Amino acid sequence: MTPDDALDLIRDVAATGRDIHIDELGDALSAGRVRPSAIRSVLLDLIDVARAEADLLVQESIMNVLSANYLSGMCRAEIEELVVELGPSFAPMSAVHAVSIIAESALPDRGALLSFYANSENPAVRESAERYMSD
Repeated sequence: MTPDDALDLIRDVAATGRDIHIDELGDALSAGRVRPSAIRSVLLDLIDVARAEADLLVQESIMNVLSANYLSGMCRAEIEELVVELGPSFAPMSAVHAVSIIAESALPDRGALLSFYANSENPAVRESAERYMSD
C-alpha cells in the first residue's frame, strides 16, 4: 500500500482499523519505505487529520508517528504547534507523546508546558513530565 492509499483510508472516518493503517504507515516511515521527498507531505497530512480527529486510538497512533519522527527535524514547527494547540485536550495516551515532543523542543514556554503535564491526574503523563523536568 502506498502512503497516499494509507492516508486515504486514514482520512475516511467510516473506515475500520484506521489506527492500524497509521501504525503501518509509521512503520514504513521508520523502515525507510517512504520516499524521502514524500515524508514531509505524509507528516503534514497526519497533522491535519489529528486536528479534527475524535477517535482516541487514531489520535494516539498519529501522535506516536509524529513523536517518532520529531527528532528527524521534519515538520518540527508544525508538530510543536499541534502539541501546544491541542495537547491540553489530549487523552493520556496521546499526552505522553506530547510530553516527549515538548521535552525535546526548544519552545520558549517548554518549562510551563511540562509543568502542566506534571500536574496531570494520569500517572503515566505525570511521571513522564516529571522525568523530563528532572533531566
